[in-house]
Amino acid sequence: MVGIKTQARDLTYLAEFVDFTATVQGALALAQELLTQGECDQVVPNNINPLLHESAIDTAQVIALVDEKRPHVDLVLSGRSAPKRVMDRADTVTDLAQIKHPSQVGIGPRKGFNL
Repeated sequence: MVGIKTQARDLTYLAEFVDFTATVQGALALAQELLTQGECDQVVPNNINPLLHESAIDTAQVIALVDEKRPHVDLVLSGRSAPKRVMDRADTVTDLAQIKHPSQVGIGPRKGFNL
């Protein structure tokens, strides 16, 4: 796999990567279902842009979500480093500036919020 290097003989991290990939694909399938059913007013795949930037998700899959969504449903793709193809296809693009972040004072990611 591209980008993964290890000195260890323990390759259990590969199982975690497979689980992660399955989870991401499952989340995309759920987003597609919600967007096309039209029962929600807004769908927010939180922090999806970094995954696109790192090629963990195919950009074409997300552009398909944009194209297939019902007109009255808002799709909010959050996170840094949105690919240009996604920004070009979006109705609105907002760039937020970080003023203060918990990591600056040693507070790590929290399960259910950042993870």
